[in-house]
Amino acid sequence: MKIKKEVAAWKRSDATINRKLAAFSTMCKEAFNLKKLDNLFPVGLIKERQCRVRFYGDEELNAMLKWCEDRAEDELRDYIIISLDTGFRQGEVLKITKRDAEQADLWTYDTKAGNNRDVPLTERAKEILKRRSKPLNDPDAKLFTHKPQWYRDHWKQMQSDLKMTDDRNYVPHVLRHTFVTNMLLVADIRTVQELAGHKRIETTQRYAHTSAERKRLAIQRMSEYQEAETRA
Repeated sequence: MKIKKEVAAWKRSDATINRKLAAFSTMCKEAFNLKKLDNLFPVGLIKERQCRVRFYGDEELNAMLKWCEDRAEDELRDYIIISLDTGFRQGEVLKITKRDAEQADLWTYDTKAGNNRDVPLTERAKEILKRRSKPLNDPDAKLFTHKPQWYRDHWKQMQSDLKMTDDRNYVPHVLRHTFVTNMLLVADIRTVQELAGHKRIETTQRYAHTSAERKRLAIQRMSEYQEAETRA
């Protein structure tokens, strides 16, 4: 069908294309039921490729945080840690208010999945939110005050300084991927699904292979350390 070729030309991910095709199909069915369309043509979905999920390793994360600390970029540093420890998307992080920070868990309405979700806070996340909310009087005041463009600009500068410009997937959203990947190392998949706010468990399962890879890397590093200790 022509619409599938046109949507595919947008150069979006297979999952994004399928969501748009599914929405278009629903609109067509509704228009047909309302007798606004004479004929109803099925809109098939494309086959989604099983792409490797990108996540940040410990060395990459340490380099990011050191870059922020060396340049006193406290806002970007706090943004990175909150994203990494909650799995919140950028828009969700930037909406956090003083009122939100006073709760034991962080709540957000997930517009993508269409549900509410809450994430318990790590100790370092609690410290950051407490510090950022302390000087604020208005309970509805935002803790992160810059516009999204500010974060994009500073991220690109960090990416350039850390020699990561050739990595197209070196983007803020991968902090969320890293959260899910890390959680799968220590929690069952249903719990991780709820924490991430995934509507379908299949979405969470995409990260399982990545978590298995992290386990292998951890064992490999432990073996290398043990060998080095033996030689010493």
